[in-house]
Amino acid sequence: KKLDYFEHTQANLTENVTLTAKEVSSLKMEVKLSQDEWVPFNFQFDSTKTDCYGDQYIKRSQSFRSLFVGVVLCSPKRYKIFLSSSMYGKFLNIGDGDGFG
Repeated sequence: KKLDYFEHTQANLTENVTLTAKEVSSLKMEVKLSQDEWVPFNFQFDSTKTDCYGDQYIKRSQSFRSLFVGVVLCSPKRYKIFLSSSMYGKFLNIGDGDGFG
């Protein structure tokens, strides 16, 4: 019975450490985003109208603090812009119907 108790306690501690690590990670991201800088972050995006699959960055919108702006680099001089209402939600194209901005 003692072994069962210790195994149960260990499982609870492991779960608590995992949750705490996720919260710390989320808080770090919020601090970075509050500095109005582009933050490297891999996000889900609508890839139907883009040929860009490079590095990804996000920042909070200056106009609407509840929106996130995401960019995917196509090349050193080209990028695709996306918007989302959630950092963990799907980022949508802001370009025209043909996907060329």
